[in-house]
Amino acid sequence: MDAAKWAVIASSLLAVGSWSGDTFAAENYQTHANLGFLDFLGGFEPPPGLYFRNDGIYFTSNSLNDRNGNPVRLHTPIGAFPVKFQTDVVADIATFYSGSPLKILGDNFATAVLVPFANKEVTLSNPLTVTAHSNVSGLGDVIIAPQLGWHLPQWNLHLTIGPAFYVPTGEYNVNDQVNNDIGHNFLTVEPQVNITYLNAGGQEVSAALAYDFNFRNPATNYTGGQEFSVNYAIAQHFKDGWTLGVAGFYYIQVAEDTRNGNVVFGVADQLAGHPDLFNNGPGNRGEVFSIGPAVSYNYHDKVHFEFKWEHEVFAVNRVRGEQFWWRVSLPLGLAGSASVTAIPAKTMPVKAARPTTAPALSTWTGFYVGVTAGAIWDRDRTRFSTADPVLARLFTPGVLPTSLSIKDAGFIGGGQIGFNYQTGAFVWGVEADFSGTNLKDSPFNSGFFLGPTSFLNTATSDKLDALGTVRGRLGYTLAPPVLLYGTGGLAFGDASASLLIITAPPLCGPTASTNPCAADSFHQWMSGWTVGGGFEYGFGGSWSVKAEYLHYDLGGVSRATPFVSGLFQVPRFLNWNTKAEGDLVRAGINYRFNWDPVVGGS
Repeated sequence: MDAAKWAVIASSLLAVGSWSGDTFAAENYQTHANLGFLDFLGGFEPPPGLYFRNDGIYFTSNSLNDRNGNPVRLHTPIGAFPVKFQTDVVADIATFYSGSPLKILGDNFATAVLVPFANKEVTLSNPLTVTAHSNVSGLGDVIIAPQLGWHLPQWNLHLTIGPAFYVPTGEYNVNDQVNNDIGHNFLTVEPQVNITYLNAGGQEVSAALAYDFNFRNPATNYTGGQEFSVNYAIAQHFKDGWTLGVAGFYYIQVAEDTRNGNVVFGVADQLAGHPDLFNNGPGNRGEVFSIGPAVSYNYHDKVHFEFKWEHEVFAVNRVRGEQFWWRVSLPLGLAGSASVTAIPAKTMPVKAARPTTAPALSTWTGFYVGVTAGAIWDRDRTRFSTADPVLARLFTPGVLPTSLSIKDAGFIGGGQIGFNYQTGAFVWGVEADFSGTNLKDSPFNSGFFLGPTSFLNTATSDKLDALGTVRGRLGYTLAPPVLLYGTGGLAFGDASASLLIITAPPLCGPTASTNPCAADSFHQWMSGWTVGGGFEYGFGGSWSVKAEYLHYDLGGVSRATPFVSGLFQVPRFLNWNTKAEGDLVRAGINYRFNWDPVVGGS
């Protein structure tokens, strides 16, 4: 039996979600997102039976980053001070996977239960306080993950879907001096889509997409924002049982954290006694990207071993460190057989049956409609200036900011319609799409004004409710069902922004809420340009799936807003400029009208 057959079983357990040593973001930098658990063959569902997998993880870091991706500093009225940080985590995850003969929607139903144990050690210190240290061990949050899977060997594709439920069973102490917890004390529901492309030559591309809905922590009234993550792997399988490749993940928080109903580190939250001491910014949104080498070996087609190292290239509002994983997987018994030789042919991708004849793709020409969904983010700045020499004095000590970073991130989803025309290997087309988004951010600055007991708060917010494009497309067919394309054209969107400047104690009027120093807003449709590219894969005769990246620029809006204070004899004007510019990555599916059959393969 070819060793690659056993890799199907051992690696398919990767698709069910995880707890890992790298659990930092959201409240106390902690998240349930399954970062690092998936790599090779993540979209495979094994045949009915019972399986066991055990993962060991070591995570280490001495870098805790702020909203700008820089090491955190403790911000005080007398200055900002560096923070020394070190964490080491050793964890073990036992996974029990049961595949049932029960068929739902044409394939088998399966369930995985993951039981994590860990030891976490954290040390924090800064020049103003003594060193704080915490070392805890215990059970983590148990994960229950039902799933369905499909094998599509004619297109070299394998797919699993299902939700993961993170149950708050882990060790948790709300009074720990550095908030060092193994469990998170809140429930998370995580829909997952895991897909693997593996051809007859052993080349593989796998991805696991997950979206986390976090519930409230009853001990703190803190609710983590929604999160989007992608685990990925690119690999080459060899017939002697070895697999070599790279693996990693990308994670981004797409909605703000809230505490007692207020945006964390927003104006209301800070006035309620939660100052933003470490420059986490309103919403406390996290982001991280990792990549590293991975290798696996199948011993006598029965036991699967794997090792990988994932280096976190950058991190925002979270710990940045190194993950080291080692794992072993083995069957405890297959339904109807005591041997893995019972694996159906459809789960043996390296030697899967190939079509002897395949209808040729006649043309990409025709109309199509479809839907898309993905992530969108904005990395611009709101800039401030003034021609008034008196007001300009507030910029020098940082009471008024010269700019505030905008780091919006959110979900985007909608539909598209288009037309393609093929000449030879080239495909010309036009596409129009329209999507809704929840893209928003609320950057905030607090500057000490007239001494350490009074401060001036500058808060802005920007929001994009909808985005549409009308684009040309130029593509090239790499293989009969694969189209690589570039695209560009017009972009338009429904954008809004606001500015609020207040003081505490109130220096602009009787109360800060009714008499701000400055307040302004706008809400309008904006237009500009977009450019990007992607690829599309045709299957099933009338269907195609695509993934694309777009950069959009809707231009900027400049405003001159009165700055009113009893300290000034006359109103003075503050200029502020904000842009609607950003990037998006999305996947979609199209239905093509009156097209000839398209089949995958090489």
